[in-house]
Amino acid sequence: AGFLVGMDYNTLRMREPIRVDRMGERIAPRVAAGYSDAGTFFNFADVDGTNMGTVCAGTTPGGYHGEVLTFTRATTAWCSRVGEFSGIVNGVLIEVASGAPRVMPGGAGTGGLGLSTWSQRTNTMLRSQDFTNAIWLPLNLGVAAPTVTADQAVAPDGTTTADRVQIPATTALQYSFLYQSSGCASGTNSGAVFVKGNGTSGTFAIGINDGVVWQWSETAYNSTTWTRAVKESVTRGAATLMFVGNHSVGTGNAYGAQDVFLWQADCQLGASMGPPITTVGSAVQRNEEVASIATASVSGNNRCWGATVVAPGVAIETTGAMVWGVGSGGNNFTAANIEAGKLRCYVMIAGAATTLDSAGSLTLSASNRVVCKYDGTTLSACLNGACATSVVALTLPATTSVNIGTQDNTSANASATYKDVVIDTTSTGCRE
Repeated sequence: AGFLVGMDYNTLRMREPIRVDRMGERIAPRVAAGYSDAGTFFNFADVDGTNMGTVCAGTTPGGYHGEVLTFTRATTAWCSRVGEFSGIVNGVLIEVASGAPRVMPGGAGTGGLGLSTWSQRTNTMLRSQDFTNAIWLPLNLGVAAPTVTADQAVAPDGTTTADRVQIPATTALQYSFLYQSSGCASGTNSGAVFVKGNGTSGTFAIGINDGVVWQWSETAYNSTTWTRAVKESVTRGAATLMFVGNHSVGTGNAYGAQDVFLWQADCQLGASMGPPITTVGSAVQRNEEVASIATASVSGNNRCWGATVVAPGVAIETTGAMVWGVGSGGNNFTAANIEAGKLRCYVMIAGAATTLDSAGSLTLSASNRVVCKYDGTTLSACLNGACATSVVALTLPATTSVNIGTQDNTSANASATYKDVVIDTTSTGCRE
């Protein structure tokens, strides 16, 4: 600490990095933005990238002040250096080793780096990258069946494993597609496949049968970047099939001829589509991702905690922990949760919970700023700048660690990418 002798406030302030918020506006240095050196504070995945390392490098990031992240996932996982669903170019998907965190921008691939934590998922679509395998059945009516040629293009992971699929045009009472008869398991499923035009552009359909009718989505594709076509949140009580291609009977729509490259099909149990999971001859499970960081003790009755949460697609977990500041005995904590799609601020003191929900819901497929704060008299639940408030008498517990995307540090709850995670000893220091 001796090098600080003789330095004045302005000199120290000049050493602070230039920081911008999610709208690109410059943020004042920490000393002027509520990050007071008079109190303990914590920041992880800061907007300036401090201690986050390189995108998808598989190395463990740390807190702004060098706090050590503890991370577990007992399987490999895919990490995207750009967006997760569109604008994907060859070689941007990286498979990180078992136990390696996925440091990535998440969502549309914009903004700073964050930590992606997902609950356990299983891909039940077999031979997920080989559409020439016999497990993929062609089915046609009124037109020819699809023609599939193996390994014709470079895939998003940089390997030449994308298959060319040619599908004739279809109109009413016609179809031509590929499917797996038991590709999706019983329960609520989400399906996906990466698609890119072979010098073409168009609309590609993917669907899951719910036992009564087809539920499908249509995705625009182009010839320069990969797009991940998805159909999320389809529930059925028995194993069912998923199709990729032209199914005018199922959708009721006409489709032009398709000449596309396909890669990596998934059908995952879950209401939203998670990162891809490669399969060969059997279903593959990606284990849950759990992250926590020990901090110096954070105390006082004037405090905030929050994060920027890059939420997944069309559905989100009904309940789940986003940011939990954990205290002694596992019974004293303050938290930002998802509850029925909304932010729920949660304070547990000696087994008694005080909660407050935001007025609005999280925006899916987008970044959301969630902040819970207490100023000694009023508890506030702030979602994207809009705050619900409740006047309540609380004595906030001291916390000594932060769980990210998990409540109990043993299982993942709220699947998302987390950025700018903050706990501060003022009610105004979390950039709501």
